[in-house]
Amino acid sequence: MQPDVLVIGGGNAALCAALMAREAGASVLLLESAPRDWRGGNSAHTRNLRCMHDAPQDVLVDAYPEEEFWQDLLKVTGGLTNEHLARLVIRESSTCRDWMRSHGVHFQPPLSGALHVARTNAFFMGGGKALVNAYYRSAEKLGVQIRYESPVDRIDVENGRFVAAHCKGERITAKSCVLAAGGFESNREWLREAWGQNERGEWPADNFLIRGTAYNKGVLLKHLLDDHGADRIGDPTQAHMVAIDARAPLYDGGICTRIDCVSLGVVVNRNGERFYDEGEDFWPKRYAIWGRLVAQQPGQIGYSIIDSKAIGRFMPPVFPGVKADSLPSKTLRVAQVTVPDYLDRNSIVSRVNGQTELIVSQFHAWAEPVGHGVRRVVQEVLTAPMLAAGFNVLAAGDDTRADYVLLVDVQRLDGNFDANAVLEARWTLKNRHDDVLARGIYADAEPVNGKTYDALTAAESLMVRRMAEHLATRLPALTRGKS
Repeated sequence: MQPDVLVIGGGNAALCAALMAREAGASVLLLESAPRDWRGGNSAHTRNLRCMHDAPQDVLVDAYPEEEFWQDLLKVTGGLTNEHLARLVIRESSTCRDWMRSHGVHFQPPLSGALHVARTNAFFMGGGKALVNAYYRSAEKLGVQIRYESPVDRIDVENGRFVAAHCKGERITAKSCVLAAGGFESNREWLREAWGQNERGEWPADNFLIRGTAYNKGVLLKHLLDDHGADRIGDPTQAHMVAIDARAPLYDGGICTRIDCVSLGVVVNRNGERFYDEGEDFWPKRYAIWGRLVAQQPGQIGYSIIDSKAIGRFMPPVFPGVKADSLPSKTLRVAQVTVPDYLDRNSIVSRVNGQTELIVSQFHAWAEPVGHGVRRVVQEVLTAPMLAAGFNVLAAGDDTRADYVLLVDVQRLDGNFDANAVLEARWTLKNRHDDVLARGIYADAEPVNGKTYDALTAAESLMVRRMAEHLATRLPALTRGKS
């Protein structure tokens, strides 16, 4: 049956559109490209709503008037914003919470460590995931049809009016359509094109980590721009650019990986140079400036250096910082991990018929490419034991010449459901002169307890961590007295 309204997308904007259309009496079909467990787009990583208000309101204290909100927005955007639309959003932010509550969204005062924003921001109880889940529950209760793993790659338009959407070979018609399919932040090629090459010959976007969903590839956006002549507006490099821990995963790191202590110390690039006044910007706009600043630095890396007095004065980080009286003089780099062609992708690979046939999943994917993930885990596991042995493990993107380089070549990482997952890898340790100090082979197997991709990836992740722990026990001894 043809719906009155077709909503393409599954985040906050799409859900609000679906709910309001259904409240108005329309039949609604919503298409979400992600699996159910990953639904919600970037909205799943939000945690609060910035609200204009002229007096205290429930969880908000004091006042946050329209003009102050507008001036804060101008500072973040450098003046590059549409004032009419911006002020419309600012004014509506003062009235939308009652509607949100009617659909199951709950608010709470800010947590300890975020009291700076008690005046400006209403926090979702349970964060963005709870927000998204509340909207989906309400949509299902109201009779909105929802399809997961349903990416739309193109639409048909005749005489300026929507006709149909194409989803996995199916042509879906509707009386009207809402396009809320997200941006292109997970499209690495498009990001590279947008940011270009800097004066050092680097492609900055190659080192960006995406805190949000891996499913925002901009497929429909590109289709509208290229094939339907949609108007382009804004700067494609304008985004929610924040400083993020370099050890975070490539995708879905979430807001908890944000670096929040920059104003409490000094920030330097890999050359030891400060590049901004750390105290110039405080809440509410500080965090939205530092990502763009770091993106302009060599290797897109910055180091926030604080003393013990700053501990506990900012939101606790996911990854522990390096703590030492002085930084070690010797360095180790984990080179980009090489993988065979069949693993050089985000999709999860399994085997069937014993060991003979490889299956590449169409809808189940790692949060990051396999090589990136293995490298990240190895770096994380090596950091503490190598520091104790007098070595600083360089962050990904820091191309400073290291004293030692670890190369890992993954030759196999896959498995059979209800059987075993297998990891086979070779590793090589070299010094700064490219002399080989040691080589080794690592092989491991782990039972896959079930027929699900969660069981398979859990087994594979465990083996990768065991390999990293194996290397952590060997490398300190191998480097002693060798340079």
